[in-house]
Amino acid sequence: KAYDFGGQETYALGQSQYYDENGIYVVVINADEEDSLAFIAHVKRLRANSPNAVVIVVLSKADILKSPETVEEKVTSIQNAVKQFNDGAATDTGTDTVSSYRPIP
Repeated sequence: KAYDFGGQETYALGQSQYYDENGIYVVVINADEEDSLAFIAHVKRLRANSPNAVVIVVLSKADILKSPETVEEKVTSIQNAVKQFNDGAATDTGTDTVSSYRPIP
């Protein structure tokens, strides 16, 4: 099964019924979003409802950013947020919970 959840907070309550312990979740962040770290709230909800599920974070629309440096800054910011989340999650559960990958050049 595949579900496409809207990222808006107003949809968050209804999404939990679709969480699956064995699920793979792809959290897509638009590069042009002002608050690209808002995804952490979604990741926290996923982890609370499906602690063993796989969560992958993807940056989309990177091509609309003005320069490669801007893309790098955005990617670094997201990776730092994922690392901070994982460090806290590792303290709580003993495992890493979210993956982030370098973009393909």
